Amino acid sequence: MEFNFTGKKALVTGGGSGLGRECALLFAKGGADVLIADLIPERCETVANEVRALGRNAIAYPLDVTKYDQVANMYKKIVEEFGTVDFVVNSAGVCLTEDLTTQSLKNIDLSIDVNIKGTIYSCKEALSIMRPKKYGKIVNMSSIAAKACLGGFSVYSATKAAVLAATACLGREAALDNVTVNCIC
Repeated sequence: MEFNFTGKKALVTGGGSGLGRECALLFAKGGADVLIADLIPERCETVANEVRALGRNAIAYPLDVTKYDQVANMYKKIVEEFGTVDFVVNSAGVCLTEDLTTQSLKNIDLSIDVNIKGTIYSCKEALSIMRPKKYGKIVNMSSIAAKACLGGFSVYSATKAAVLAATACLGREAALDNVTVNCIC
């Protein structure tokens, strides 16, 4: 399947590995310039180099999605460098599964902060750019765990269900401005 993203600007959180990396490369293969954000700087740079090898501009952006100021600064950077953002994939996430009675509060907080807050923070900033220009597409990564619950997945499932619900609400909020917000489970 071929996509034509010529002249478009994309941003991918969690872009240093997995589905995020694949999305960043797909955007580049389709002609988009890409900002690759990831917690691990080396992964950002590796994927940015792969994007550049495809003939596209790339920004490697080390990012902790749980820090709102870092997310806001990332959006400032893409606007400064590329002029705008057209596509956003919020792929940053953690999958920390364990029986709730033994799961540490640290891991519970991390799951909530990365999976929910990180997605919401990015959507807030993306929508503030996309809605005034009446164009944009956001894809949030949820999980089948948002709907099909298993033992040991209570916190993870809850965070991914929150992403699914937030996406549905944001999609309705942004639709009149020609901005789509969708979710992959």
